[in-house]
Amino acid sequence: PQLFPFVLEHMGHPTCPALREICCWVVGRYMAWACQQAWVVDGEGEDDLDVSKLQPLTQALLARIADENKKVQQYACSTFAIYVEALEDSGCGQVLRGPNTRPIFEYLFGALANYQIKSSVIMLDTIGTLSEFVAEELAEDHHLCACFLPQLMARWDATPDSDKMVFPLFECVGCVAAATKLNFQAFALPVLQRCCAMIETVLLADATNQVDPLTGEAFDKSLVAAALDVLDGLVRGVGENFATLLLSNNIQDLSGRSGHNLLPLLVQCLDDEEDEVRQYALALLGDLAAHAPTALTTASSDGLAAAPPRALVPLLGRSLSLVRGRKVCSNAVWALGELTMAFGEPLVAGSAGVGPNYVDSLCPLLTSLLCDEECHPNLLSNAATTLGRLSLVSPSLVAPHAPGFARHWLLALQEVGSAEERDQAFKGLATLSQHAWEALVATPFHEFLCALASWSFYDFELADELKAAFQHILSSAAQQMPPPASSGGDGGMRAYLGGVEENYREYLTQTYALA
Repeated sequence: PQLFPFVLEHMGHPTCPALREICCWVVGRYMAWACQQAWVVDGEGEDDLDVSKLQPLTQALLARIADENKKVQQYACSTFAIYVEALEDSGCGQVLRGPNTRPIFEYLFGALANYQIKSSVIMLDTIGTLSEFVAEELAEDHHLCACFLPQLMARWDATPDSDKMVFPLFECVGCVAAATKLNFQAFALPVLQRCCAMIETVLLADATNQVDPLTGEAFDKSLVAAALDVLDGLVRGVGENFATLLLSNNIQDLSGRSGHNLLPLLVQCLDDEEDEVRQYALALLGDLAAHAPTALTTASSDGLAAAPPRALVPLLGRSLSLVRGRKVCSNAVWALGELTMAFGEPLVAGSAGVGPNYVDSLCPLLTSLLCDEECHPNLLSNAATTLGRLSLVSPSLVAPHAPGFARHWLLALQEVGSAEERDQAFKGLATLSQHAWEALVATPFHEFLCALASWSFYDFELADELKAAFQHILSSAAQQMPPPASSGGDGGMRAYLGGVEENYREYLTQTYALA
């Protein structure tokens, strides 16, 4: 408490930039503590946020962001990004929201206009972080977005593809596009066109061994990943309007020439030899399925669809292996789940007997991930969710594979932490239980109970429809299953509940009224 005000004061030392720099660094190390100090106990004994306690910190950081010294600028920008994240973690977000948001954006962009390269890189990252933090305000306030979007996009127009600044700039624009939603619509088409042109140029040059005429070197495929990342942010921002953008892009670009069709380019990227390109292409595909599924069926200017969604499944299957790297594999698993929810059983099972049944090839791949003891938790959660989504849309085809994955899946389901993904995964569990009772419920009943009880870990509630489905399953189990060997012959659900942890047992008993 005594040290922090001292450091804050010396952040503005008039003659020693090195001291200002180190004070910014020190403040960043204590940021979580500083944010917690804004919570005070009111007269009724309740925690209350006193925003005024953080105003000196906010003002001190903004002042250093406008510092004339480059190193001070850089440390101040980095510390401000830490500040934004600490505010979110501590529940103090209103410090930067509401009437405070616009002045802060104006201040940051005013400073950015005077920055040189290294400071600009850090500032663009900070702006992206802030945009994600105040996304709700940006999505709802057109005038707020108008105060900085023109400046950001002027920088976009002025930065050539050969400039290394395209990487931090593209990352920032992707974050801003996702946060500002439809307020980004006016800039969406030129962004789409530039990204498509960049992807096409680099892929063509790579295929024909061409070099960049400006540098004399091979094109950097990281440019493709950067462009895909921007498009991903654009999809999350404009949602279903992205399909309309594709049609506009297919007709002509800004100079009147034939436009670039994104979807064939995306197909090429999904099968690219570079893991980084695949990783970002898979992320874009998953977000297209989640936010703009009609864009995946949008026809090109010649009237032909680029690739029906079903044709993308084999490409995903080739990335469902840790051989391609964890991030590639994780994105492929997640994208498969999003496509499954967007297009249902015809995606993986064919329609009216037309086309191959992809479930029989996908389930073993997902099973191998679930059974891998060294599988990363995020990948494991994605695999559990996607298997649940497949079970929801095509339970009869998944059921024969259940004996191979049941126990591992039930364990992995406990770790699915997203409300929407958890709901869909457990709906798949309830649905598949009707088709694979012995493999999924009767044999691994202890793990089944633990999976249901894992809902007690999370703040979101079990939907009434899902609760009723599991209530029915548990009632059937109580009637059909013999008592466990360890029960000494005592029947009833209570005998099985005795084998689970006490907190699990309490939750299951209260939620499902088990005797």
